[in-house]
Amino acid sequence: MELTRNKKIGLLIIGIGLLIGYIIYAFNTALTDLISISQCGEINCPHEAALKFQTNISIGILFAVIVIGVIFLFMKEKVLVSAERKRENLEKIKTLTEEEKKIYELTEKEGSMFQSDLVEKSGFDNVVIIK
Repeated sequence: MELTRNKKIGLLIIGIGLLIGYIIYAFNTALTDLISISQCGEINCPHEAALKFQTNISIGILFAVIVIGVIFLFMKEKVLVSAERKRENLEKIKTLTEEEKKIYELTEKEGSMFQSDLVEKSGFDNVVIIK
């Protein structure tokens, strides 16, 4: 398995997510211990409610970080067209005849086209378009 740039970034983000998960666990454990030894006489201690809220928020952030890491892990790498390849294409375009250049310009401008549309817009016969 080749590690592309996106896969490396995805693994890094997932690793950061695991580190965040450990920090959440350690923080939650420490605060739970502090709450248990505190002198909070009420049945529903406000510290417990705050701890639950903070834990839920941090788990939500952790989940988002891991999802982003997984997205990067499975995202395909974009292939950039090199300048050399563009130069080769320009050289090939220069060798085209006038009819071929006109057809090429129409397809570049419009994207994909039906053959009948090419005949109509270029003004050439169907035989020239097929060639």
